[in-house]
Amino acid sequence: WYPSKQQHHRHVPTWNYQVVHVKGSINFLHDEKSLRGILARLTRTHEAKQATPWKMSDAPSEYIAQELQGIVGIEIPISQITAKFKLSQNREKPDALAVVNGLQQQGKSRLANAVQQYIKE
Repeated sequence: WYPSKQQHHRHVPTWNYQVVHVKGSINFLHDEKSLRGILARLTRTHEAKQATPWKMSDAPSEYIAQELQGIVGIEIPISQITAKFKLSQNREKPDALAVVNGLQQQGKSRLANAVQQYIKE
């Protein structure tokens, strides 16, 4: 994707990425109140785009109580976050624009947009 490669052939393949590592201690949640809260939030989030969003109250309460018996919730208080990205910020504008174009052609528009933010003027 680097047009400058055709000028001096001093490029090797490289890959753009974004990564976040989160560390913490895990807590296991077994109590019904915590589990119901977690499931209610998950349900609201993931059902929101449905024409008729499902709610926990749509199911019989004894069924939900039975299902809760097989669920263990987890909570991870974060103690450390490490983030790193490589988004062609070391490339000249023509090469970075070619990377954006190549990523878009591969359907990787979110990564292409991230690279676009670091193009040198």
